[in-house]
Order: sequence, then C-alpha cells, then structure tokens
Amino acid sequence: SIASCEKLVNLNLQNNHLTGGILKSNTNMPTLFVVDLSNNYLTSKIPKNFGSSPALEMLNLSYNKLEGVVPSNGMLMTINPSDLIGNAGLCGGHSPCMFSKFGCDKSLKELTYHIHHYWFCDWHFSDISSWCNIFWW
Repeated sequence: SIASCEKLVNLNLQNNHLTGGILKSNTNMPTLFVVDLSNNYLTSKIPKNFGSSPALEMLNLSYNKLEGVVPSNGMLMTINPSDLIGNAGLCGGHSPCMFSKFGCDKSLKELTYHIHHYWFCDWHFSDISSWCNIFWW
C-alpha cells in the first residue's frame, strides 16, 4: 500500500477518477510533503488525523464529493480555502459552505469577510449571494 512508502515525498493523484473514501494512512508517512487528491470523485468525511503528517506543506482536496466537518488539526488548520473548494458537503474551517452551516441573518445590511493576505480565494460574489440569499440592489 501507499502507506508502506515511508520515504514518499510527493503524492499527486489529481484527475484520476478515484472513488471511495480518503485513506487514513498518511499520518504514518513522515516525509510526505505534498498530497494532491484534487479533481476526483472521493466521498465521505475527511479522516480526523488526515493532513497531520509532520512534513506536509501542501494539501489539495478540491473538486471531490467530500462531506462533513473539516477537521481542525494538522495541515487542515491552515489549509488554503482554494484547496477545499468544489466539495459542497464540507462545512467548517474555511470551506465554501461555512455560511450555510450557520445560516445567514437576512436583516443584516452588509456582509464582511476578512481574507488574510496569504490566502488565495477563488470565490465570487455570486457564490456568496447564493449561500446567503443576498441580492444586489
């Protein structure tokens, strides 16, 4: 299995039509620096300790069919929001559905979202308005 590759540094499986859940094994891979599982058909929840490999610097889970709460540990605490987009069922952290998780107060006159300078954010106003039923007057 991949988990037995103790010296693996880069695991790039993007665009491979992978299905099923994410394996929990990368926590035992001390040299794993990059994991890219984007643009597949991965389902279910992100395992609790996934992304906690000590060397992990880049993790991309975008454009799958993942769902549930994004774990708040390891690399997932600081993951770039663009590395989670395209997973409509994810909530929490910086994921695109965080507004729908908490609902929106429609009596508010404005919506402010602070983005740190190091984040790349691929959201558009139309995305935010669809999450919160905001209309431009």
